[in-house]
Amino acid sequence: MRYPMPSPLIHFARPASTAVLLAALLLPTPAVAQVALPSQAPAVLSVFCESLRPGAAPDYVTHNLGWSRLLEQIKDAPPQLALRRMTGAQEVCYLSGQGSFAAGDTTEKIIMGDAAYARALPGLERKNTAYVSGTRAMYGMYRGDLAAGNYPDLMKRRVYMWTEFRVRPGAEEAFDNGAKTYRALFARKQLPAEWRVYQVVAGAQGATYWVFESFPDLSGMDRGMADGMKATDGLTEAERSAFKTFNEALTFVRTDMWRVSSGLTVMNAAVRGDDPFWKRSPQAPRVAAKPKTP
Repeated sequence: MRYPMPSPLIHFARPASTAVLLAALLLPTPAVAQVALPSQAPAVLSVFCESLRPGAAPDYVTHNLGWSRLLEQIKDAPPQLALRRMTGAQEVCYLSGQGSFAAGDTTEKIIMGDAAYARALPGLERKNTAYVSGTRAMYGMYRGDLAAGNYPDLMKRRVYMWTEFRVRPGAEEAFDNGAKTYRALFARKQLPAEWRVYQVVAGAQGATYWVFESFPDLSGMDRGMADGMKATDGLTEAERSAFKTFNEALTFVRTDMWRVSSGLTVMNAAVRGDDPFWKRSPQAPRVAAKPKTP
C-alpha cells in the first residue's frame, strides 16, 4: 500500500485564462509517537496513489481501514494523510512529509522494524490487489519561492483542490514568473493567499508542478475562485505578458477535487484528539463464527 515515503500538499488554480491559484496542506513525519502539527512545509513530499477497480471502493476502504489501524499501532509511525478523489476516476492518494530524502530510511526502519507489521504486510498487499488497478509513486521538492500565505490548520481542512502542471522542456522560468506574478496580485489587492507548491523530482514526466488548495468545506472553493477573479481583474500589460508566456509554457493542466479520508489517514489517537471527524470509533471485537448445524 503506502509506506515508506515522505510528503506535503498544495494547489494552483490558473493564471488569467488559466489563472494561477496556489494553496496548500501537508503532514510532516514526526520524530515521536505524539507529533504536533507542522509550523512550516516539509522539504520533501511523497505521494503514493492507488487507482481503484470499478465497484471496488467499498471493499477497498474496509480492507485499508484495517491496514491504517495496524500502522497506527507501530510506535513512532509517521502520520500519512489520505485523500479520496471526488472528480475523475476513483483514486486514493497517501501523502507524507519529511525534511529530507534521507529521512525515508528512518521511516522504513520504523515501519518494517515492527515484527507484527512485517509478518502481516505480504497478506495485506495480496488482498489489496483485488481492489486496485494501478499505482503511482512520486516525490516532490518544496518550492517556497512560489508559495504564499500562512500555514493552515491541517486538522480543520476537509477538502482540497489539487492541480498538476506540466511544463515544456526549458520553460520552467516562465512557469515560475507566472506564479510569482499571480502571488504579487494577491498582495497588491490585499486578498487572502495561502498555498504551497512542489516541483516533482521523481515519478512524473518532464517538469511537473503540484499546487494544493485546502478548505474546511466546499464553500471555501467558492471564496477561492472569487478571490482569483478579483486578483486578475485589471491586469497591467506586463502582467498580461507574464501570464501569456506562462500559458504557452504549459503542456498539461489538470485540477481535481479531493476529500480527506479520516479513516484511511494514518494518525494515532493522541493526535486525532476528540474531534468527531478524526476520532476513530472503537474497533468491534471479533465474534467467532457459529458452527453450522447439520
